[in-house]
Amino acid sequence: MHGGLPQDERIKNFSDFKSVFRRIMVATELCGRGVDFASLNLVINFDMPKLKEDYMHRVGRAGRFETKGQAISFVTTEEDKKVLKEI
Repeated sequence: MHGGLPQDERIKNFSDFKSVFRRIMVATELCGRGVDFASLNLVINFDMPKLKEDYMHRVGRAGRFETKGQAISFVTTEEDKKVLKEI
């Protein structure tokens, strides 16, 4: 899911996560906060959040509700490295 998707497509993707049809999320700021899915196994941070608190919100979605989960983050800039050090 990303901001460039039409609203109807975002709603369908959201429903797919809620029904556990999808279990891997590639996260951007669109899914930064307020989204909670059961049985999400993998979160991929396509863009590293600017704040460590936002990072924790994103990766905290994987492995909830007594499931196993992993998070992968792409660290590509010096700013990304700074956030990673803070974490």
